Amino acid sequence: GGKLREAPRSLSAFRRTDLLSPTAKLRLLAEPLTDPIDPEESAEAAFVRKFGREAYTNLIAPLFGGTYGSDPARMPAKYALKPIMGMEEKNGSLLRAALSRLVFASDETPPPASFESGLQRLPEALAEEHADRLHRETPVTGIERADDGDGEWLVHTDNGSRRVDHVVLTTPADTTADIVEGVDAESAAALREFNYNPLVMVHLESPARADGFGYQVRRTEPLRTLGVTWNTSLFDRDGVYTVFLGGMHDPGAIDRDDATLGETAVSEFRRVMGVDAEVVNVERMPRAFPAWDDSWAASERVDPPEGITLATNYTGRMGVPSRVREARRLAGRLAGPE
Repeated sequence: GGKLREAPRSLSAFRRTDLLSPTAKLRLLAEPLTDPIDPEESAEAAFVRKFGREAYTNLIAPLFGGTYGSDPARMPAKYALKPIMGMEEKNGSLLRAALSRLVFASDETPPPASFESGLQRLPEALAEEHADRLHRETPVTGIERADDGDGEWLVHTDNGSRRVDHVVLTTPADTTADIVEGVDAESAAALREFNYNPLVMVHLESPARADGFGYQVRRTEPLRTLGVTWNTSLFDRDGVYTVFLGGMHDPGAIDRDDATLGETAVSEFRRVMGVDAEVVNVERMPRAFPAWDDSWAASERVDPPEGITLATNYTGRMGVPSRVREARRLAGRLAGPE
């Protein structure tokens, strides 16, 4: 099988990993001497300039690009690296920010977690908890201002309309565009320009022994796989692994049949892990992740009217923790002081 190398998540792991040569490690440590990220450069250019080509190719590109299924060379820094630029400004350098997180990280930080029946259990539980106020299977067909001039909104559905003080949209960009079309045509047009990366997830069952999060694949490797999550150790799902295919580098993967995708996933898993596997199922996500590419220039034209807020993974950031944090902050702001 292929040789996996440890991506360092601690100072001791950084010292012992053979993912980077001694020269590359020294170059990475010189990051505080580099100029700040230029919003006009690409994510790739920023990372190479600040950490060196080897660290970018072997470590940063697989982790950063793999997370979004994107090509950092096609991701403008001003859209893709906003949180990172904020960390750099606050700490003086990205390396100082990373070291600060390592040194001051709490031992009580919870590990990654899922649910016994999958992540869908979270929205299901929320729906159960708020069943008296939640209207399921009731798509919004449009919104408009109430005509009495008091700043309220009318939310229209096939089952009637509801008057509200504030509208919060958490829908995908194209759905949001359809909803706001009648009150903000310019924002709607801009939202329709956003590119998303398609993703295929092939779930495997294998007797492979693995301990860790999984692995990401360097783009110079002759593999279609973006990365593999080791559910068996990460989420205590015995023998389960998830192979990710597609993304910006291979958008056509979404159109291949299950047999072809399964064969690719199994053969490449076997090549890397040295152990065979069987396909459990194949899932397709045509609009999986925001691409954060040049199409995000359109975000500068998204400016909904007062009283409409977008709380999404394309105006904010991806991931359940970031979505929960934004929801909590927004709920507090809209509720006002007690």
